[in-house]
Formats: sequence, structure tokens, C-alpha cells
Amino acid sequence: MLKRHFVFALSAAALTTLGACATSPDSFGDQVASVSKEWQRGEDNVRDGEKLIERGKDQIRKGEKQEKQAQKDIRKMTASLSDAKEDFAVQTALTGTAESATDAEAEAKKLKALEKAVKKAEDALDKAQKEEKQGRENVRDGKKKISRGEDLIKKGRKQMKEAEEEYKDINS
Repeated sequence: MLKRHFVFALSAAALTTLGACATSPDSFGDQVASVSKEWQRGEDNVRDGEKLIERGKDQIRKGEKQEKQAQKDIRKMTASLSDAKEDFAVQTALTGTAESATDAEAEAKKLKALEKAVKKAEDALDKAQKEEKQGRENVRDGKKKISRGEDLIKKGRKQMKEAEEEYKDINS
């Protein structure tokens, strides 16, 4: 509330003195207008910093959710891959027992299908691992946004404090 009164006072002082002092470069009105602009830049930085922090928090939540789901998928795909490799190994061990060309063809088709199942499980595991990595990157990037937002807020508050001090100086 005090800040709004300060901005209002700055704006009112600037408006009332600008008309009377518009011709001199260092007039009171010019000084107040300059302080008012600096205050506004500070407020803008604080607002931008707050938005950046919120976006960072959202990105962290998204990344954590991504990681959690990817970890579930990795466990599932690791089990699927293990099963597919085991099925392929069993079928490979049984290969060569065919008693006819038709049986040999069936063995070959089954091996080919099991190879595809192994490849599909490997691809799914790779995709889940990439998704987990993307989730970690989102968390890291979200933390960076929060840090940049905090820095912007500090900078903005410093600008506002300096503007307030400068206003006090020109009013004395």
C-alpha cells in the first residue's frame, strides 16, 4: 500500500511540475519523472521475476512428473526386454529340431517375431530413458528459471529502493 502511495506521489509531483519546468533539463519535474521511471522499471523487474519463478515451479512439477512416469516405464520395459530376450534364447535353443520344411519355416517365423519383440522392447526402453532424461532437464531448467527470477526480484527491489532514496534527496 505504501508503495502505491509512493508511486502516486511521484506521478502527481511529476505531472504538476512538468508543465512549469518543461524547459530546463534538470528541473524538479524532470528529476521526479526520472525517479518515477526508475521505480517503474524496478516494479517491472519484480513482476517479471515473480512470473519467471512461477514458470520455473511449473516446469519443475512437469519434470518431476515426467521422471516418475519414465521410471515406471523403465521398470516395465526392462522386464519386457528381459522376457523377450529369454523367449528368444529359448526359441533359439529349440531351433534346428524341425522335421520338415514347414516346421523349419515356422521356427524361422517364430524367431523373426521374437527378434522384433526384443527390438520393440529395446526401443521402448530407450524411449523411456530419454523421457526420464528430459524430465531431469526440465527440473534443472525450472531451477534455473527460479534462480533468474529471484535475481530479477532482488534487482527490482534494489531499483525501487534507490528510486525512493533519490526521491527523498530531490525533495529535501
